[in-house]
Amino acid sequence: MNKVPLYRNPLSRFAWVMALMVFAITTILLLLDYLGVKLNPLIGMLAYTLFPALLIFYLFLIPIGMYREWRRRHRQIGEEAPRFPRFDFNIKGHRIQLYVFILGTSLVGLLVLAVSFRAYEFTESVHFCGELCHNVMKPEATTYKASPHARVACVQCHVGKGATWYVKSKLAGLYQVYATIFNKYPRPINTPISSLRPSTDTCEECHWPSKFFGGRQIMRTHYEEDENNTPRQFLMLLNVGGGLSPTGIHWHVGQDEVYYVARDKTRQDIPWVKVKYKNGREVTYVNSEDPPKGEEMAKGELRKMDCIDCHNRPTHIFRSPRVAMDEAISAGLIDRNLPYVKKLGVDILSEKYTDNKTAKSSIRNSALAFYKDKYPQLALDKAGLIEKTISELQKIWEKNNFPEMKSDWTNYPNNIGHLTWPGCFRCHDGRHKNEKGETIKKECNTCHLFLSEKLSGLITVKTSLGKPFEHPANVGGEERRSNCTSCHAGR
Repeated sequence: MNKVPLYRNPLSRFAWVMALMVFAITTILLLLDYLGVKLNPLIGMLAYTLFPALLIFYLFLIPIGMYREWRRRHRQIGEEAPRFPRFDFNIKGHRIQLYVFILGTSLVGLLVLAVSFRAYEFTESVHFCGELCHNVMKPEATTYKASPHARVACVQCHVGKGATWYVKSKLAGLYQVYATIFNKYPRPINTPISSLRPSTDTCEECHWPSKFFGGRQIMRTHYEEDENNTPRQFLMLLNVGGGLSPTGIHWHVGQDEVYYVARDKTRQDIPWVKVKYKNGREVTYVNSEDPPKGEEMAKGELRKMDCIDCHNRPTHIFRSPRVAMDEAISAGLIDRNLPYVKKLGVDILSEKYTDNKTAKSSIRNSALAFYKDKYPQLALDKAGLIEKTISELQKIWEKNNFPEMKSDWTNYPNNIGHLTWPGCFRCHDGRHKNEKGETIKKECNTCHLFLSEKLSGLITVKTSLGKPFEHPANVGGEERRSNCTSCHAGR
């Protein structure tokens, strides 16, 4: 009888060696992870998905090789192999094989258990969501890091709690993997995402409507595009209201229900609005200047208004050049003592560049040329400050522009406010009327009251809170006839 163990065959030996290698690599990566060593997202994916699968595959090959060897030996001696191999506990070799099998299975089981847990955590991590797919998710990952929700994991908003939505998200992710591998994904990524979990299950875990009430003071600082970059500050009282309040901004998601139909996928053109009051009364408002056609209503999505209809960019915020410059100057990242730095920055950041390298070079050349031409002595005296400004302008551009994805701030409307994008004025434009001819309110004081204005150190107090909004510049009353976007959009 052949005394050579069955596992001594080419297939089983190869599988043993490969299984030990994969086991060792996976164990080392797992230990490094538990010790707090930050793994590259790609290495993490290999450690928690591919390597465990390979380990199980190679371990499966070992008994297959043994079975084939057992059948081969029986054919050599001219005997028909029994249906199953014989195992005898009275034979020492058989007992040792059993002990090795139990020990090996236990170790592999523990490793697979640990890896499975870490695989679940890894696929829920920011690194997996934002960095694994490189160019595809670069705009979202970059803007996420500079957002108010930078410490909230992606899955808390995109998936939420519970196994059902976890499974749904992973199934949807299979198509996304396919689209990434075969270059089938859109550029830029289309929004809004229709498959997202309702905001009542995600946003309202922290921001439930009844939490908000009354008013909230807000200070807004803008800088004029003049030589002195004159600061202009507005102190306003924002009427946030609440879900249980009959007035205020958050009334839209309160006890009364608001429904609308949009013409476009981005939900910027809203010709039809219906309000269902808690007492049962319903009022419909239609854009009187451009009413919806029958087929538009039939094809359009009847949507109940929720958080993300206004807070549609709560995390992936692309900043316009004007907003980005105001924030950078206010934060001290750009020195407002450089003449015309606000206007220069807005002009430079509004340009379109084909790639990051071209953008950096053009931003640098434009800034240097401006100061050398207009302020030659200052260009020499403040060379270090100008270089710092150039560096900050390059960073701002990189955080808001992604040529490889054809993505920048102009692709993604932000519905909070109404300065750069229509936002509130999608409905509150003075054109939406009901059957009685009444319009949806457009008065500025409906949502906010301006308390004071500070320009160049001089404070103007609004003594009458009921006084209509006064535009900082004299535009002949155009601010009451047109929307803010008529002048402020595009920069």
